[in-house]
Amino acid sequence: KTNMSSYAKYSSLAPKKEEKKFPSVLEIQDLEHRKKVINENSVVIIDLYADWCQPCKLLTPEYEELASKYKGSCLFVKENIDKELTTYHNITGIPAFIFYKKGIPVSDENDKKILLTGWDKPKIEKILEQLCQ
Repeated sequence: KTNMSSYAKYSSLAPKKEEKKFPSVLEIQDLEHRKKVINENSVVIIDLYADWCQPCKLLTPEYEELASKYKGSCLFVKENIDKELTTYHNITGIPAFIFYKKGIPVSDENDKKILLTGWDKPKIEKILEQLCQ
């Protein structure tokens, strides 16, 4: 017979399921994870952020909303720049967004890698509409 009071006493020691920081968005854990995510998904948008960045925090609900809207056609990812995984150059501020299609950074008509600095939802949606066709 199980003594329920001893169960309650020790159940608090059981590992707790970790709550996802960003429910509809994948968070990059390490360099290998980033490579795998970029190479195994058709279209990927990466939000480069930091925990201390207030604008980054403010845009998270809208970013997650876009992730839900484009679910199945585009993978939305967040990468914390403080983990020093980022190998992107020319970042002048955060939040910043970079896009990948079939494992390759998306470039503009001048063959320059697209890197958006700051939250510009209409511009991001325009790029996603083109990539997800």
